Amino acid sequence: MITSLFSFGEVIDGPANIRDTINGELLFSLNDGAEVECTEVKNNWHVIGLIVRIPKTLEGWTIPKDYDLFTLDGTHIGKTLTEVDIGMKQDDNAALIMGYTFKGNIKDSSKIEVVIENMLNSENTLYLADFKDHLSQFDYQDDGQFNWGDTYIYYESWLIDPSPGARVRLIFDNKKLIGLIHTREIKLDNYDSYKILWDYKLLTNLSQDDKRIDKIINGYIDFLYSVD
Repeated sequence: MITSLFSFGEVIDGPANIRDTINGELLFSLNDGAEVECTEVKNNWHVIGLIVRIPKTLEGWTIPKDYDLFTLDGTHIGKTLTEVDIGMKQDDNAALIMGYTFKGNIKDSSKIEVVIENMLNSENTLYLADFKDHLSQFDYQDDGQFNWGDTYIYYESWLIDPSPGARVRLIFDNKKLIGLIHTREIKLDNYDSYKILWDYKLLTNLSQDDKRIDKIINGYIDFLYSVD
């Protein structure tokens, strides 16, 4: 499955050029507002991927130069600047294309980590009700990970993992935010960071002697091993 089922996706601040590597050959351009899947920024660049509509009559595994790009629902989102390799096909009329784009070509308002930093660095004590719009905008799922609190999950991009786990998991106790589990970089003032397992980390404003910290970490390690 190559359609975006799990995450909100990042949004292009465009028009934006997409290249075959960092500072590489131009592949295609995307219009402002186009939605893409996006890896974490490295060396100021993101790898992005998106699903575009192709005609069922298209043979081979390249999209020709000067081809107008459309979403599956028919929205025009860009144009190829050279022949573009297809990463995967689905249902004869959907194709995955990928490339690199500079970090400034992704709107900060669509980067969940940036939004979380802005929210939590401006207010240290927040409650579930304060996240109503945020949970809706980014299409979090209420996953009930812990049996003693409320947790909401934002899934990692399918571009990174075809069976994605949590990119961000918000943790509430008695409707108060006590921390979040994350895989990509998030910088929060007045929050302590704890390594969990692999790329997973816990950010929490609980006091360091609060027993819930070990409860979260150990419980999540058990969970990760159970699904590995």
